[in-house]
Amino acid sequence: MNHTVLEHLDQNGRAAAFNTVYEDYVMPVNVSAAHVDEHVRSNDINLAESPLWLDDNGAVVGMAMLGIREDRGWVGGFGIAKPYRGRGLSHPLMQEVFDRARSLGLRSISLEVITTNTVAIRTYERAAFTHLRDLLILVRKPAKLTLDVDTSDVTQVDPAQALANRPRTSVAGSWQHEQTRIDASENLSALALGSHDAPLATIVYSARTDNQIRVNDVAAIDQDAAHTILAALINREPDTSISVMNEPEGSNTLPALYDLGWIEVMRQHEMVLEI
Repeated sequence: MNHTVLEHLDQNGRAAAFNTVYEDYVMPVNVSAAHVDEHVRSNDINLAESPLWLDDNGAVVGMAMLGIREDRGWVGGFGIAKPYRGRGLSHPLMQEVFDRARSLGLRSISLEVITTNTVAIRTYERAAFTHLRDLLILVRKPAKLTLDVDTSDVTQVDPAQALANRPRTSVAGSWQHEQTRIDASENLSALALGSHDAPLATIVYSARTDNQIRVNDVAAIDQDAAHTILAALINREPDTSISVMNEPEGSNTLPALYDLGWIEVMRQHEMVLEI
């Protein structure tokens, strides 16, 4: 077996490797090269430290994507190709991730796993990952706002400004919501409540080609501010489905999301390992 890294594949090869190890996953996965490139950039995936295993014919056996921020690591993709599952390969693959993390001086590694994926959860628990909290994936179907919310103090702002001045919250965001730069995503827009320099709430979102909007980041000082910024987005996009990815349980945004029509469609365990 050839042990290499994802850096040695081109854009299409990385997407093919990702799709291969996620074949017959608990949810359908079929990502494009552009999607993987955005994932790599926005989540600080280090391709030179991301293991790629190939068989003697050059076919993908396993792959892991390792994101790195200061002394923390994050597994942004992990799996074994279908023909090689059931052979105990996930454990040595994860061990290679650990070895690389240690050599880089990382102090922790985190990851997310869908709560219904019991096989993967057992794999990560066996590797000594512990459950930190749950992250929620929510969707609001197209519909006009029915609640009376005053959004007159919400204005359009530059996405980079919104991320730089986002309010501090008591619950830390997920790895994907920590991003402080916006060069990795296209078609980004942003709203702010109140002062642009010290807003009460901010939301950064992207329009997708399938008539959907994805919220990249939302932050508010309290539930009232969360109501207002979310209502403003709905008013601007009443005929579009709006998804929120990996909102932490316990965030002050969750009650407003539920109140304004978002429904939980999936849940992930956020797990962490101290190295």
